[in-house]
Amino acid sequence: MKTTNQTQRKAYATIPNTGTVYNDIEINAPASTAWSVVGNFSAFDRFTDGLERIEMLSDGEGAVRRKFFASGDFVIDQLTERDDASMSMHWNIILTSLDIRNLWEHIRVEPISEQQCRVVWEMAGEPKDSQTSQQQLETFLTDFAKAALKNVASLCVLETESA
Repeated sequence: MKTTNQTQRKAYATIPNTGTVYNDIEINAPASTAWSVVGNFSAFDRFTDGLERIEMLSDGEGAVRRKFFASGDFVIDQLTERDDASMSMHWNIILTSLDIRNLWEHIRVEPISEQQCRVVWEMAGEPKDSQTSQQQLETFLTDFAKAALKNVASLCVLETESA
């Protein structure tokens, strides 16, 4: 059997050829505190409105999780890269009942000072339904991320005050 490395391989999900939705928030807490919240792939239900529970199907890099929302919607996504040293994580949606396809996400924590940091959440995706515009999807993603990041800030401040 002859093998070659010239075959172009494709994987789902692909990174969409769209703009990237960028959201960030400055938090009055150490970067390590923020990373303990947003860097926990299995615990996004701590800060995401409407997310009832998460089931982890595997662990570590390549981990797959299933998220269940109060609306009845679900998301299955896979962790594609995680780096604790740089406080950075990437993942992609594999399957969802939401009007999204090819969703790529990246979240990271950037230290500003010893007691302040910035959490950045970037997303790029495409609507599944041809009736939904790219702008409508990007507005949905922005609103979703802003609400979650506001919750992250509140959690981090509470954790810092109780420490």
